[in-house]
Amino acid sequence: MLTGEYTWTVQKAIPGRLRLRHKHADGSPVDFTGYTAEAEVWNQKRTVKYSQCTVEFEDRANGTVLITLPEADTLTTRRLPYFDLRLVPPVGDDIFSVRGPVNLVQSYSWET
Repeated sequence: MLTGEYTWTVQKAIPGRLRLRHKHADGSPVDFTGYTAEAEVWNQKRTVKYSQCTVEFEDRANGTVLITLPEADTLTTRRLPYFDLRLVPPVGDDIFSVRGPVNLVQSYSWET
């Protein structure tokens, strides 16, 4: 079940982080107790996998998840990648919670 779409902007050469808080239609948080999660980055057709992200439940009871794209993968991932976050309940079908394009942008450092 797709519950949302999001464009994730990630700077190259820096680990990409995306914090998501899931809520029900009535505004109450989704309780992820017992869930497992997986996030990946693919091409748009989902035929080439670019990266396996790490996923942490920052606050299971209040539906907060942190996805991290490894720094090295921000440099090697091709243009126009897409990500998906799959949340798996303790019993039942997979839930594809969020997916969307990853906007890779050049990072800059400034010397003063």
